[in-house]
Amino acid sequence: MTLDPALLGADQALQQLLERYAFVDFLNPINAPEARGAWERSGGAPPFEYRRPVWADDARAALDRIAIPDHPFAPVLRSAVEETHLLIVALASRTAGAFDALALHAGWHPGPVAVPERRLPAARHDPAISSAEMAAPLTRTLRPRGCDWRVRFDGTLASRVLVDAPRRELRVHPHARFRESDRDTLVAHEVDVHVWRSLNGSAQPLALFRTGLP
Repeated sequence: MTLDPALLGADQALQQLLERYAFVDFLNPINAPEARGAWERSGGAPPFEYRRPVWADDARAALDRIAIPDHPFAPVLRSAVEETHLLIVALASRTAGAFDALALHAGWHPGPVAVPERRLPAARHDPAISSAEMAAPLTRTLRPRGCDWRVRFDGTLASRVLVDAPRRELRVHPHARFRESDRDTLVAHEVDVHVWRSLNGSAQPLALFRTGLP
């Protein structure tokens, strides 16, 4: 299938925006430990604080300027542009309605089928390791594969590890709890699934396959 140069231009414009703004830096609270302490002392809603995306209006204006031509791939690209728009609105407003609109568009809400009950495996000896001890095998795995990605610590993460494809980073929470078994499982999941998906996407003519979600 021949790709319209106008489609490639629209795809590249979205990619440039995703690389310009580190959305994940504005997603989670920047004072989680302090907010937790305040909540434990007095109850009520935790006094979370967030980085303010002062660039939100400029980013939304840039999205509005992306012209997507008629093409079989156009609906996918339009959906990605709209999802990015909804994410920016949610980060700027921090309202439940804005995040709900984003979740509805992205299909993140659970379906009507209940999650099946499952039994956890019996506990086994699985020593704790530090975040540095977890970051080391991630770094060692990237280099032999020829990846120009880096591993860095980020104390604002809500998860233990996060893949930031637009910036080619694996982020590790410095205070997260890890186990010895995580060395192999997280390397398999984060590197052999997410990083390799991004690298495979980089070999495609459309940048959207490289970054996926913002």
